Amino acid sequence: MAWDIWWDTERRTEVARWNVASAQTEAGALDRAQHFLRLGCIVHAIRNPDGAIYMDEAQISARFGAKERPANDRG
Repeated sequence: MAWDIWWDTERRTEVARWNVASAQTEAGALDRAQHFLRLGCIVHAIRNPDGAIYMDEAQISARFGAKERPANDRG
């Protein structure tokens, strides 16, 4: 069972278009989320192996000090 990191390079409301990366552990998921933020991506959520949201975008941003990007920002 894997942890899923839901991310994208631009802000979209269509969940079906978000990218998903997987990690085997909670620590791995947090590391990947932080890496995506450093690359300037938006991390929408981290889901635990049961599929429940472990952290949402606001919690991830607060934990890693990410700055919110405007809706029209394309990178």
